[in-house]
Amino acid sequence: ACEKGGAWQNALHLLSEMSFTRLRVSAVSIAAGMSASVQKSQWPLALRLFFDMLQDSIAADTVVYELAVLACADGGKSNLAVQLLNE
Repeated sequence: ACEKGGAWQNALHLLSEMSFTRLRVSAVSIAAGMSASVQKSQWPLALRLFFDMLQDSIAADTVVYELAVLACADGGKSNLAVQLLNE
């Protein structure tokens, strides 16, 4: 809801709070944070969410990988985008 309402910073804050309080973070909530980040040209943040997700052993779905590739494209990280596409 925050992402669609343009309150991307609120969406990211909620995601951070969920992680901090040890609430279960899902691929869907991370995808929402990544989407909000990509839409606001905050590609480093989107990639950080992606890699934190993998580090926390949360299964990434196709949407999450697509958002990570978009973030790579926005940041000029074509080599990383190719690596992600090959996974």
